[in-house]
Amino acid sequence: KPLKKINIMNNSQFNYKHFVKLIFSTGILVLSVFLQTYSQTDWKVLVAPYGRNIRDVHIFSKDDFLLVGGNENNDSLQSVFTTSNGGQNWNIIIDLFKPWLQSVYFVNSQTGYASGYNGTILKTNDSGNSWDTITLSGNIANRQYLSVFFLDAMNGFVAGGNQYNDSIQTILQTTDGGLNWNVKTDILGTWLKSIYFVNQSTGFACGEFGTILKTTDGGTTWTPVSNTFPGWARINALTFINADTGWIAGQAGYIRMTTDGGQTWQEITSPVATDIFAIHFRDGFGVLGGAKGVIATSEDGQNWTLRASVSQNTRDVNAVYAAGVGNVWASGAIKDSNA
Repeated sequence: KPLKKINIMNNSQFNYKHFVKLIFSTGILVLSVFLQTYSQTDWKVLVAPYGRNIRDVHIFSKDDFLLVGGNENNDSLQSVFTTSNGGQNWNIIIDLFKPWLQSVYFVNSQTGYASGYNGTILKTNDSGNSWDTITLSGNIANRQYLSVFFLDAMNGFVAGGNQYNDSIQTILQTTDGGLNWNVKTDILGTWLKSIYFVNQSTGFACGEFGTILKTTDGGTTWTPVSNTFPGWARINALTFINADTGWIAGQAGYIRMTTDGGQTWQEITSPVATDIFAIHFRDGFGVLGGAKGVIATSEDGQNWTLRASVSQNTRDVNAVYAAGVGNVWASGAIKDSNA
C-alpha cells in the first residue's frame, strides 16, 4: 500500500539529489540511507523496538514518522511506534497483546486512522501519540482490515474481509469521522488487499485472484472490473495519478497499467519475478517494492529499473512512497529464516 502523505523538510542538511529511506524489522533493524545515486551497499542500521513486523509507515517529515504493525501469530501483538529524530530513539505508543495492524492513513497532521485484524480500527487526534479504539459490532467485527483510506476528515473506507474458512470480501465506509461504519459489501468472495480513491467519486479496490472493484459514486456501489491480471494471481497494490491512469501489481511480479479508468489494462514488463507488495507514483515518477527487498523505479510507468535488492532475500518491502524523481521512501519487515 502506498504511504499516504509526506512533508519533506527543505534545509541544508536534507539537500541530496537522491533520498532513499528503508524501515525494516525483525526486527530490530531500521535501514536508512542518504545517497547521491541509488546503491545497495551504503545502508545505515538503526535499532527499532522489540523486533516487531512493520506493516505500514506514515511520514510527517524526514525525522518524524510513525510505524504500525506488530506480530500476527504466537501471541498476536499490536504495535505503534513514533520517532522525532530519524529513528535514533523510539516512543512506544502501543505494544500490546492485541490484533496486529496493517495500514495507517493520516488526513492531516493531527488526525489519523489505523486498521488491522479482528475488526481493528483505531483513531488518533494528536499525531499518533494516543489512539482510541473504534468498536464494531456483528460480523464486521471479525473481519481483517488490510487497508484504510480517507477522502477527508469525515469520509473514509476500510477494506479486507477474511482469507480462509469461506473467503469474505468486505468494504466499510464512514461519513462521520469513524464514529459509525456502514457496510458497503460483506459477501462471500475474494478478500481485498488495498483500497484507493482518485477523487471524491472514483475509487478502486483490489485483492485475491485478480480481483479489481471500482466505484464511481463515492463508494456506495462497487462493480468488478475486467483485467488482464492472471486469475490465479493476487493483486497486492494499486495506485492512480488521475481518474484514467493507474497501475496494479502483485504476485509473481505482475504489473498492469490502465489509461482509461480501468476499462483496459496493458501488460508491463516487470523488473522482478517475485511478489510486488506496494506501488506508488507522483509527478510521473514511480516506485515499487516487494519480496526479497526489491525496489524498482520508473519515470513513465512502462519501463522499470531495479534499483535495490537490499536484504539477501530476508526482508520484504511492504510500503513505498515516491515523493519525486529519485526521492523514495520504503518500509518493510524481515521474514523468519525458517519460513
